[in-house]
Amino acid sequence: MNFLAVKGPELFSKWVGDSEKAIRDLFSRARQVSPTIVFFDEIDAVGSSRGSEKSSGVSDRVLAQLLTELDGLEKTSRVILLAATNRPDQLDSALLRPGRLDRAIHNFDETIAKLIDKTEGYSGAELVAVCRTAAMFAMRENIEATKVDWRHFEQALLAVVARTETYLLKIYEEFKAGRFSSSSSC
Repeated sequence: MNFLAVKGPELFSKWVGDSEKAIRDLFSRARQVSPTIVFFDEIDAVGSSRGSEKSSGVSDRVLAQLLTELDGLEKTSRVILLAATNRPDQLDSALLRPGRLDRAIHNFDETIAKLIDKTEGYSGAELVAVCRTAAMFAMRENIEATKVDWRHFEQALLAVVARTETYLLKIYEEFKAGRFSSSSSC
């Protein structure tokens, strides 16, 4: 299974038509190398409600292109779209229609609290890797999964280990405490 990750804001370009082309190219590549999971981080950047204060002509065109690509995905294409957002309330309702992003996987506070306890020392990138890996475990168990359970996170924590060096953790702590200077040595 191939994995293509993209952050919503990375798709925008200052050149007219380039943002829409980036969406087309992404889905074209996903179909070429299928089976593929396309992971959109910060989907709200490209999928915000049309007519909202966040939307613009460019974002409306990019959303229209994304919807066109999603409608063009057939069950036989073996391309799965996963998306993450901190602002589900900002998403355009057209994205959430059946056949597009029609399943929501919610992360509950209990799981987050457990995850915080188990991931001390993990970098932001390592935490993202844990979450992505947990989602993959859930989908391996059931391709129709609508929930990532704690057991999936437990499996992911065995697969993704913290690699942040101890000396970096000390630098972060000094910075957090306001004692950091560029000449600090560890």
